[in-house]
Amino acid sequence: MIGIFLIGLLVGLGLFGLFSSVRASGKRVAWYEVLFTVLGLGLIGFGVWNYFGSLAEYAPQAATANLLIFGIPGLILAAFVLFRVQRRKSANA
Repeated sequence: MIGIFLIGLLVGLGLFGLFSSVRASGKRVAWYEVLFTVLGLGLIGFGVWNYFGSLAEYAPQAATANLLIFGIPGLILAAFVLFRVQRRKSANA
């Protein structure tokens, strides 16, 4: 139970630091980029959590399936936001 609290605390502090640095740099972030980032990170975290949970239950095939089903869409969302921010950077330069 304390592990879940610590993971939530670390994720919350990480997101706070990320958004504070973006705000301090004066960059504008669209609302859907924030939504996609949080959703992508949540899917990646959920996939990794299920992966290790399934491995602990000696179900390696289910572990791999969970990682693929939840991890790949999370990576796609995170990559979408990253490429969009990079494209905006190059357009402003």
